[in-house]
This record gives sequence, structure tokens and C-alpha cells, in this order.
Amino acid sequence: MMKLVLLSVFHCLTLCAGQVFLKISLARTGAFRFTWDYIKEFLTCWQWAACGASFLIACITWMYILKNYEFSLAYPITSMTFVFSIFAGYFVFGEAISISKLVGVALITLGIVVIATGK
Repeated sequence: MMKLVLLSVFHCLTLCAGQVFLKISLARTGAFRFTWDYIKEFLTCWQWAACGASFLIACITWMYILKNYEFSLAYPITSMTFVFSIFAGYFVFGEAISISKLVGVALITLGIVVIATGK
């Protein structure tokens, strides 16, 4: 079980990192335009490449998890991505963490613990 949890944490962290890099790359490239200059600017943005690398690593990790663990156990654990995203929003983008977000984080974490230990 501990291996599944560690793999899932890694998977969720790489998914969250991919979303963070995607948001940063979209902010850096400005308003969307249907031009070759915009596409070139976007494709040469290192944050966009980091986004793709993060998603690729997350996908490979997820394939390993799906191959080796029960879906009904593995998939709910991916809810940790929501928990990590709250903290990424706070630390990377300076977003506020409200009481309702903290309650949501606590409920998600409780749900993961119940599912992971209920096996």
C-alpha cells in the first residue's frame, strides 16, 4: 500500500506541476492570437516544455499505477492533486487560501485516508 501512496503522490505532484507550468506559460505569451509569431513564441517558452515533460512523466507513472493496482483504489487517491493545487496557488501565484478551501483540503485528505486504509 505504501508504494501505491508514494507513486500516487509523485503522480499528483507532476500533474500539479504541469498545470502550474501551463498557467505560467500562458501568462508569459500574452493574449492568444492565430499567428505564426504567437505559435513560435509559445513553442519556445521553456515553461511550456516543462509542462509537457511534467504531463509525460505523470502519464507514464499513471500507466504503471493502473497496470499494477486496483482502479477503485488508485483513482480516488489522485484527488491529492486538488490538495496540491491549493498550495501551489498560494506559494506560486500568491492566491489566498480561504477557510472553505482548508475545509475542502481536510475533507479530501480524510477521504483519501479512509479509502487507502479501508482495503
